[in-house]
Amino acid sequence: MDTHYSPGGSNSLDDDQLNEDMGDDATNIPSSSVAASSKKRGPSIGIEEIEGQPRPKLVMQTNRKGQPVTPIDVVSEFGTRLGYISRRDFPVCYEDWRHIAKDLKDKVVKTLGRQFVFEYEKTIDTDYTRQKLNEAWRNYKHTLYETFVKDEDPSLVKEVASRNIPLEDWFVDYCNTDKFKAMSARNKLNREQQIMPSSLGRTSVAIARNELALEKGIPESEITRADSYMLIHKPKETVPQSQEVLNSIKNHISEHPESQYDLSGDAIATVVGPDKRGRFRGLGTGVCKIVLRKGDSLMKKNDGLMEANTLLERRIETMEANMDAKMSRHMEEVRGLFMSQRGTFNDNVPSPHSHASRHSTAPLENAYYIGKDCELRGGWPLELVARGVVQDVDPNTEYGERTLEEGNFKVYVQVVHRADAILPFPHNAWQKTLGQVVQGAVIWPKEFLVFASHSSSS
Repeated sequence: MDTHYSPGGSNSLDDDQLNEDMGDDATNIPSSSVAASSKKRGPSIGIEEIEGQPRPKLVMQTNRKGQPVTPIDVVSEFGTRLGYISRRDFPVCYEDWRHIAKDLKDKVVKTLGRQFVFEYEKTIDTDYTRQKLNEAWRNYKHTLYETFVKDEDPSLVKEVASRNIPLEDWFVDYCNTDKFKAMSARNKLNREQQIMPSSLGRTSVAIARNELALEKGIPESEITRADSYMLIHKPKETVPQSQEVLNSIKNHISEHPESQYDLSGDAIATVVGPDKRGRFRGLGTGVCKIVLRKGDSLMKKNDGLMEANTLLERRIETMEANMDAKMSRHMEEVRGLFMSQRGTFNDNVPSPHSHASRHSTAPLENAYYIGKDCELRGGWPLELVARGVVQDVDPNTEYGERTLEEGNFKVYVQVVHRADAILPFPHNAWQKTLGQVVQGAVIWPKEFLVFASHSSSS
């Protein structure tokens, strides 16, 4: 039934005929009629609508198996949009998912990749997304069959396709072939014989496993397949389970606890049976041997990045501590230099009179700076740590427990850039950094001040 299909054509049901809410798991479309829904929603989001809509990418965190698990609302939105696009843009006329054009599948995945991204990846995982699209497409076809085709007169149904589905894509003829009828009867018999149906509803297995891990306070990777299988098939009043199977699984776990991390010989493989190719029971969509190996490799890579980040943070902390120590030593050296220069000057002064006249000229020379805006340099290496305005330049001015001394200004700090910057000349015993000063005055060396219209060294 590889009927011709044009990707540019409309291929979606009318709004009233689409499933009400895809929920977290976009592939779980109920088989009950969707046409009788009383609510209405907007049109399905297809490729054409989404491509022209610039929006920030939504980030989803994944487990070791590459399945998105958090944040729940983002994962749910991902499933919803995936279901909408699958229903609209994949033709229902094909007998097999593999017959749909690869370029159309790639276009849909690329469209979703412009809106969502898996954490630690550049985009969403292509293999996982394709499997979810496949499931959504197959379930959509099942819904159409159950709602519009089953037990109906083919000659009547085929003449009037459900709205927005081209007549050439309407699969009524295929649904009435002997091949399809045989497959449908076989699937119906399998469903009737099923003794272990899922009781999760719209919640995905990946999210259920993640919530179970949070509840137990352990990493998701330590949740065994038996744990998740028992959770998936937890008996409910509306979803009965085979107690015999559940008891056999529990007995195997108690007798062979060491085998629960070996997927080929754990309780599920032993009691329920070996897994089919390309999947593992109890682990959710997209999990196969290749995915498990890729997931382990990705987590090892992430673990390495986290370890590297931790080492980098420690190095940065060490460097900051060393810089603070260097800055303290540098300030002490500057302070000592100022004191020694002052002491040498005092020793060479011949008389108190000449000493007084010498000191009296300093405030006059620096009076220009009073009221000037300035930037304060500090730290090591030197950087701009605050902004303020000069209040006093007289070296004999007392401020707190200090005098300004020669070469220092009293500056009122207005804006602090580095709260951890050390004060070169603390004016009391309880304020050692700019962050402790907040908006107040500090004693700062003139040579470490930068003025907009005047050189700080003048």
